[in-house]
Amino acid sequence: KAGVVRDQLTHIGRFSEEEAEQLVRPMLGMDEPWGYRNHNRFTARRDGEVGFMQRGTHRFMRIEECLIAHPRVNEVLKVTQDRTMQSRQISVRVGANTGDRMIQPRLQWRPHSRGPRPASGQTTYTEELNGTRYRVSGPAFFQVNTAQAEQLVALVVQHVLETNAHVVVDAYAGVGTFAAQLAPAVDRVVTIEESAAAGNDAEVNLSPFQNVT
Repeated sequence: KAGVVRDQLTHIGRFSEEEAEQLVRPMLGMDEPWGYRNHNRFTARRDGEVGFMQRGTHRFMRIEECLIAHPRVNEVLKVTQDRTMQSRQISVRVGANTGDRMIQPRLQWRPHSRGPRPASGQTTYTEELNGTRYRVSGPAFFQVNTAQAEQLVALVVQHVLETNAHVVVDAYAGVGTFAAQLAPAVDRVVTIEESAAAGNDAEVNLSPFQNVT
């Protein structure tokens, strides 16, 4: 990705290769690139098998474990495999720092299936970034990598503090991920978001702050 940005700077921006190399800072990758993804959407077949569909095709692949999924997502995958019915897709979202979980839709279980039946059909779940708690609803976007999201938000707050900004515009505010951590640092935060679901979550998440519009 860093290479793509450097390439665009040279071919479109007309910077020299040396200038582009200096402008693009090194990416901050993960220490452990496995077991991080807090949101997975699986395909469920009529026979109860759960897995993924190859993009652009009808080819189904049964999945026993997703190596980039959070362990609690894989727990749900394990207990739903071969046991659900009347669900085309199963969405699993977990709070990596809260232990909370949202499984959609409300699952129906095949007759005589044994084992635990996790609660499902929740409409929201909670996650925590850098000590700040967020409500997230089913249709709303939230960062799928909790650890990297914490690092990203912390970097943004740090840069805002360094510029001594008084007013900050969060132009793609989502559920208030950035705004909730910027509000204590500046005089005013203005949020903009077109998703009604995310906006409703933001109303809840940002309610403690009187300086957020």
